[in-house]
Order: sequence, then structure tokens, then C-alpha cells
Amino acid sequence: MATDSIFHTIHLGTAEEIEAFLNALEESKNAPEPKVEVSYHEMTDEDIDRLFGDLKR
Repeated sequence: MATDSIFHTIHLGTAEEIEAFLNALEESKNAPEPKVEVSYHEMTDEDIDRLFGDLKR
């Protein structure tokens, strides 16, 4: 699981560190989702070939 690695890299030694970490998790959970604007344009096979080279598909 992806979250397993966080417990190998974060070392909390005092009660204050643990409390601050838990508070940060709570704040993150309750924070509003950031609005992300996504834009794109469709590409033709020729556009892809120009961008990545003429690779065999």
C-alpha cells in the first residue's frame, strides 16, 4: 500500500510532534479541494510524431 512508506520516513519522538502531526492530518482532511483547471487539445498522429519522433507503433 502506498501509505505504508510514510511510516518508514516520518519519525515522531515526542507527544508534541505526534499531536502536531495529527493536527496537520485533520487540517488536510478538512481543507477544501483546490480547484484545478485542466485544458488540453487533441493531437493527431502527425503531431505526436513531431513531438516524440517517428516511432513505430
